[in-house]
Amino acid sequence: MKGLVYFLVKEIEKSIEFYTQLLEMPPVNTEVHDGKLRWADWGDKSCIALIRADFVTDNVRYGNNAVFNYSVDDLEAEYKKAKKLGAKIIGEITLVHENPYRYECFSIADLDGNLIEIAMYGK
Repeated sequence: MKGLVYFLVKEIEKSIEFYTQLLEMPPVNTEVHDGKLRWADWGDKSCIALIRADFVTDNVRYGNNAVFNYSVDDLEAEYKKAKKLGAKIIGEITLVHENPYRYECFSIADLDGNLIEIAMYGK
């Protein structure tokens, strides 16, 4: 079984640019419906996708649809990149615990308020 997390977004083109820069890779798949970009995903490497909310329902609640976690090798560099992209910093870099392994993270909100946790494990 495979899965992914998809976020409902207001402006898919802006969100694709945001995630392309954050993930440092373009989407693997995009889908157009009635001449409008509807869907984008980054395939197996990230398990994340975006869908235009107006293709889903009229009763949409933006933000806090999920918490997506990415593990990185250099937390400070990712923090600086997130700030440069204009991401809203929700939580500063924090040492959560050291045992049984070291876990540090910070949280950001994407352009639609979806929460993303960026973490570094074991270093």
